[in-house]
Parts: sequence; C-alpha cells; structure tokens
Amino acid sequence: AAACGAGGKRTEWRDPARATTPPADKYKIDLALGKPYTATMAADPNYPDTGGVELTDGIFGTIDYTDPAWQGRNTDQTYSFTIDLAAAQNIKELRSRWLQYRSVGIFLPKRVTYSISNDGVNFTVVGTVRKPAVGHENLPAWYTITDLTNVSGRYVKLETTPSTNAWTFVDEAEARQ
Repeated sequence: AAACGAGGKRTEWRDPARATTPPADKYKIDLALGKPYTATMAADPNYPDTGGVELTDGIFGTIDYTDPAWQGRNTDQTYSFTIDLAAAQNIKELRSRWLQYRSVGIFLPKRVTYSISNDGVNFTVVGTVRKPAVGHENLPAWYTITDLTNVSGRYVKLETTPSTNAWTFVDEAEARQ
C-alpha cells in the first residue's frame, strides 16, 4: 500500500497500524460491580482511590495516567485488594486492568494472584497471572483467569506483586459469571 506524502510524493507504508475490536465479554455479569472492597495499602494521594470505589465502579481509564479512573501506588511491596461480593457466588472469570506508561515509571505488575473465600479470612488461590509481554507501549493490560469451574466464594482477593520499586496503576477488578 502507498500514500501521498508532502509535496505529492508517493510514500510506501512500512508498518501499517492495525485495529481490532475486542470480543464481547464471554461472561456478561460482573459480580464485583459497585461492591465494596478494602486495600492493604492506600493509593498515593496524587493518584487516589477517590471515594474508595474506583476498583469496582465500572469506569475504565484512558491511556492517560492522569485520568482519575486510575489509582496508583509507588512501591516494591506486595499489596492486595479484597472485594466483598455480599454473598457466595459462582465465578467463571476473574480479571483486573492495569496500566503501563514506562516513561513516567508506571509498570505492569510482575504478577497478580487471585484467591477466593467464604469468610474473608481463609482464602484459596484460584490462579496467578504473570506480566504479559507487551513491549514498551503505553497501554492498559488485563490480567485474566477465565473458564473457571467449581469456583465459588463471597470474597475475592487480588494480591499484586509489583515488577520493581515503581508505580502500579489499576482501574478495575471484576468477578464475572
């Protein structure tokens, strides 16, 4: 393919952009939507968890890290979120959305481990998602465990291990059925 550049010169496209439409969610019901949660580490005041609802409010951040949908933590310590689904639920998919913006020190987590519990104290690990290979682009990335069978619980825990002593930004966590 080719295009006309400045001065009417024909320019060959060397690296065409590709756009894809993500598939519709396989599991339509987000059990975590609007549900309360706790965090073992508070978000940084410069990138806060406004009102303590950003993780489950259903509002997705743009690629701009200053978008208020993102909450950020600058640490190398593991931290977690625990979402209370209000009752035991059958869960088919667990996922959370993270941001990479390397030029300002925001990196995807090294891993996110998902666990469930019926009492909020004794958790069973469902699975771990490791950092995807996404290159150096500024982008959001989902950490997803899907097609779960025989997984039920009232509480969902996301244990986050940062890649390095840097920022991690998250905007949503979902438990789907």
